[in-house]
Amino acid sequence: MNFSFFDRLLAARLRHSKPLPGNEVPPQLLEPIPLEGGPQAPAELPPGATLPPHIVAEVDRLAARGNAMMDAAAYVEALAAFREGLEILPQPRHRWGAAEWFLVGMGDALWFLGLHLNALPVWRDVLLYCGLGNPFPHLRRGQTLYELGEFKEAENELMRALLLGGEPLFAEEPRKYWEYITSRARPPAGWTSWEGWTGVEPGSPLHEWLLDPGIYELRADPQN
Repeated sequence: MNFSFFDRLLAARLRHSKPLPGNEVPPQLLEPIPLEGGPQAPAELPPGATLPPHIVAEVDRLAARGNAMMDAAAYVEALAAFREGLEILPQPRHRWGAAEWFLVGMGDALWFLGLHLNALPVWRDVLLYCGLGNPFPHLRRGQTLYELGEFKEAENELMRALLLGGEPLFAEEPRKYWEYITSRARPPAGWTSWEGWTGVEPGSPLHEWLLDPGIYELRADPQN
């Protein structure tokens, strides 16, 4: 499975300026996708489990199509491709490495469609199941909460994004998110400001704390 190719494509288009609402989204593209399966579904993958070759080929194809549609600002088509990719993964879907990439793609497409309430449970699933400690989902969930007026929880997520990804993570985002979180957080010891901060050192106690699922508390998503 060509995840380095997928990673490269994803990284190339993760940073755009701002959401572009107004595209009509078919309702079926907004329905939740179960990640764990029903009571009879296995909770874990068997040791050494791999995807069948025909699914690997489809994962690569749909990943590439979703990224191409994102680059073209065709966000509805991108959302459809990422959803299809997630849906073809066998249960438990969240145990496959591709699940994080498809969930991130779905959340990012919804972000650029301006569908923040729909995006919020997607970012929740990323962080609960497979992406805790990845700075980008923390950033996008924080931005989404900010746009929904949930500022307390937005501050928590943006703080995690800042600690993990530093200033470069915010560089191509609207300035308001950087200004919001840096105005509320004291700079690290030995720093007079957050300017130039590139993130905590991997393996440090703070880094390990940020990756600890027992410490991370994901509150209930806002409702309409």
